[in-house]
Amino acid sequence: MSRRGPKRLTMEQRVTRWLARKTRPVGECLIWTGNAQAYKGVSRGKVAWLGDDGVKVQREVHRTVWEFFHPGVVLDRRDVVVQSCGESLCIRREHLVRISRSEEMRARYEGRTHCRNGHELTEENVRVGAGGRRDCRVCDKLATRARRAARKEAAR
Repeated sequence: MSRRGPKRLTMEQRVTRWLARKTRPVGECLIWTGNAQAYKGVSRGKVAWLGDDGVKVQREVHRTVWEFFHPGVVLDRRDVVVQSCGESLCIRREHLVRISRSEEMRARYEGRTHCRNGHELTEENVRVGAGGRRDCRVCDKLATRARRAARKEAAR
């Protein structure tokens, strides 16, 4: 009795197929045009396949491509693969860089000039919190006022 069902592809066959069918060059980047999922305003390409045990595996495409081009190197949970070009859907091999999660967070917040509420982050307006986190003093002051007002209202 022969087994029916889809043919199992190797990872090399999968990546080669994805690169041929689901990408388009834009400038220096190779943009993923397949399935993408937005999270906090940033789109990330997603790929899915059936694993060896028959269970569906879904991963970020840039991480999968990085692992394919670096065989034998294992990414753990603290490792992040980012695009050096800044384009979240780019999967060009030369643009994918492995860094630690702490390096990613440091790079993300280092260049910020305004807080999420639009207040300018200057030397006088920033308080460095625990772990080197930069907090906006104006936002902290507004949040404290709102908390105190709510507490005062609840006490009535």
